[in-house]
Amino acid sequence: MRLSRMCLRLASLCAVIASGWSSAASSIDLTGTVKNTVNEPIAGAVTRIEGTGIIDTADQNGNFHLTGEALAHVRRVGQARRAGGLFAGAFDNIHKSGLHVKISSPAGRSIAHQVVKQGERFDRFQLDAMMHGRPSGLYFMEVSGDGAHYTAPVLQFAHRWELQTASQRVLQAGKRSTQSASAGRLVVTAAGYHAKHVTLSTLEGSLGTIVLSELSGETFVPGRDTLDLSSGNRLQQPVEELPGFGDVGVGEGDGIPGVPEQPTVDATEHGVIANDGQDDTDALQSAVDALVGRAGASASNPAVIQLPPGRILLTKEVVIEADHVVIRGAGSTRGDPQSTTVVLRPGADMRYDKIDADGVPDIEAMIFSGNSMGWNWPGRGTFRVQTRDVADNYQDEHADAPVNRKDIYEGSVNFHWTAGHSVDQSTAFPARSGDRVIPLDESVNGSEMEAIEVGSYVWVGAANSEKMYQEQHVPREYWKRLHMKIQIHKVVSVNASAKSITIDTPLEFDIPANSGSDGSTPIGSSKPYPSRVAPLKVVTGVGFEDFVLTMDLEGLPRLDGGTYSYTPHQATGNYGNMAPEYAMHGLVFKWAVDCWVRNVSTYMTGSHPVVTEQARGIQVVHSRFDGSWNKGGGGNGYFRLSRAWNCLVHGCVLRNLRHLTLQWSSSGNVIIGNDMDCEINFHGGWERHNLVENNLIRIPYTHAHSNCTIGCDHIGAAGTGESWYPLYWSTGPKAGKWAGATGPRNILFNNVMQKQTTADGPYEDYAPYYGSDGSSRGVIFLLGWDRQTNAGSHWVHLHNDGAILQDWAGNETIDYSQDPHKGVNARLRYEGASLFLENSLVAMPPE
Repeated sequence: MRLSRMCLRLASLCAVIASGWSSAASSIDLTGTVKNTVNEPIAGAVTRIEGTGIIDTADQNGNFHLTGEALAHVRRVGQARRAGGLFAGAFDNIHKSGLHVKISSPAGRSIAHQVVKQGERFDRFQLDAMMHGRPSGLYFMEVSGDGAHYTAPVLQFAHRWELQTASQRVLQAGKRSTQSASAGRLVVTAAGYHAKHVTLSTLEGSLGTIVLSELSGETFVPGRDTLDLSSGNRLQQPVEELPGFGDVGVGEGDGIPGVPEQPTVDATEHGVIANDGQDDTDALQSAVDALVGRAGASASNPAVIQLPPGRILLTKEVVIEADHVVIRGAGSTRGDPQSTTVVLRPGADMRYDKIDADGVPDIEAMIFSGNSMGWNWPGRGTFRVQTRDVADNYQDEHADAPVNRKDIYEGSVNFHWTAGHSVDQSTAFPARSGDRVIPLDESVNGSEMEAIEVGSYVWVGAANSEKMYQEQHVPREYWKRLHMKIQIHKVVSVNASAKSITIDTPLEFDIPANSGSDGSTPIGSSKPYPSRVAPLKVVTGVGFEDFVLTMDLEGLPRLDGGTYSYTPHQATGNYGNMAPEYAMHGLVFKWAVDCWVRNVSTYMTGSHPVVTEQARGIQVVHSRFDGSWNKGGGGNGYFRLSRAWNCLVHGCVLRNLRHLTLQWSSSGNVIIGNDMDCEINFHGGWERHNLVENNLIRIPYTHAHSNCTIGCDHIGAAGTGESWYPLYWSTGPKAGKWAGATGPRNILFNNVMQKQTTADGPYEDYAPYYGSDGSSRGVIFLLGWDRQTNAGSHWVHLHNDGAILQDWAGNETIDYSQDPHKGVNARLRYEGASLFLENSLVAMPPE
């Protein structure tokens, strides 16, 4: 919905009201077209009438339509130092009752709140502080106090947040002012173009064509400024034979759907009461469960559960298995009582009750009926998007299991050994890379074929083989009977008679019939392990918005006796597991499709703030993730994209985490425009074809594996000399112990990558991947790729001076794009700012 129309509907927000005073407003009805200097339309250009809050976005043909009412002039609260505008000076002479200042989204959701007391000032600097970290866009500031109440639009220009107050000249449409012959001013902006200001002689009619010139070398601030991610701004054709990324994110590139302003469910009506110190888990879970199977649920008709402002206490995991549900708070400003803060304090049935000698939750020791907590991988979280359906053959175990073991079996309907079907075993390779038709084995019966529905999702896994591991240079001791190369696809057709399915996107790897089809000796058994296709029950369209999420560790009981009393300061820069029995994540997406995280702030989660496991089309935007109590062995404290496909992360700030990982066959993901103090970590397991571009990645000296003072049991086993750089690439010899080598053609482009190599020293360019002199701008780095041609054609392991790289640690600064080294192709250049977006800016380091 266009913002101008939204503002017309939300008159109470868009009108500027001064108590006891009003003035007539003038009608605005303007049309026009925005084009560039070569007469091409600019889709997504933002047009606004300065001082009114009336705004529109140009369509695919560059056309815009501004319509609405000009706003009356605003009476200021208190006296400004200079006349002319609401923020020409500061609010002075504040009444003893003070001013209440609230920032709201266009939908009316509060995102920041401040009280200005008598004797204090409130000016544009305080506004900037309230808006710090917010993505660019339209907001509203409400000011109330001393009998006055009004709302004014807020927009960001030139990195400064400004109120857009009504101009007296705009009110005089069609009349000549004694001060000016103009009726107002039109401002036109678009990503990648210079802004243009057009003086208006009328507020009705056509403005014709407005031409914008392209920016030259202009930049944006990752983690703060917003790039245009809309489908119309995606590159239509991939660059130089590279993978395309046009369908990443929610809705295969369509973006996060519109979320209704009015909530479907008020969580307080289910018993969620903020600030009362009582456990709200069951109440919130009941609100979620009431929406399972909701009639009419769809991407265009999501249900919104509104959380109240204040502190909400949880002691157990809340599982969302209803489709098209949004969990929305009242704001995500940490420390703001008007925001929603969800606090996890795990109870006895949630915490892990077995810890191994390395100070890591021992998932294999947490068992029931011979089955382990490994089935629950990646572990428990505060919120979990996942089906809880139990496979028929595990119903009895689930019923008999104690409360702290039941989740072993929940979601077991999706386990490929339970629900999966073998591919055709009559030929060595039933399907090859690039194919979309997958033949299934003759043993699959008619009812099983009927259960695979068009539009549903399937998990496709290629059996590991001896030759596959040898290609990756993984030592034999780490070979496993499983599926490393996997992906989730949508079914577009089913041929029941031929026992085959057609998937929506081409396969990215060959599908052998089984682990011996390529001539290998089967791993671990004389019986070959088949490649499989498993129909999935996924959860779709779940969103998390506008709240703070944290874990409160203070006073929680320790497994070894006593209680915890650590501070966040002690956890900063500490890469150990400080409280391993409480290594719970923030948001878990498992067997999930088209879900999102927007304007969420996490602080000191138990482990990963966000983690995926078998997920597609997840979109995480404009959020902040800060700190974890556990960042040590066993894989804790990551922003973790595992078994993730076509996901999008943009405009986020990451602080005090261990890694941002792409791992375990993840592909087609885009990481763009984020501000990080942890590295991009290609963590192993044949992750491939991922794009990392225009991020700010600055690694402090203290970001090192050996920097540990609390919970450091794992350090001795892992080695103490490892220091992290802005990039990590998993070698077969090293990463084979947990996964396997990093896969083909992961792409770095136009990132700012710097490392602080000494304590309190300067941040230095991370050569060869970034040069502050501009020498690396436009260079496309293809990791794990040959360079026999400019574009390359196949995967190759990294080599150091002709020898297989054993370990990335200690070898981070080698230029693998130059002989005698191998493994990186840096021969391609692209003059555009982005390999993902048609219209974008380039990230640059802070001044």
